[in-house]
Amino acid sequence: MPPAQFLTTKRMEATKELIMHTSLSITAIAYEVGFKSSSHFSTLFRKSVGLSPSDYRLEQKQQSSSVVQY
Repeated sequence: MPPAQFLTTKRMEATKELIMHTSLSITAIAYEVGFKSSSHFSTLFRKSVGLSPSDYRLEQKQQSSSVVQY
């Protein structure tokens, strides 16, 4: 894997964690994981995950609220 692709993969992993476990804005997360442009970040996230960062957060919240706890 080329270094740039490795770095982007690691950034996306960190992004998913921050989206799921913080209330930081998507823009703040983009800067936190090292992107200088939130629009470039959103484009790469959508390409990687298949959803926009905001849609991913919404989907994760819906999935976690539908989990049945015993």
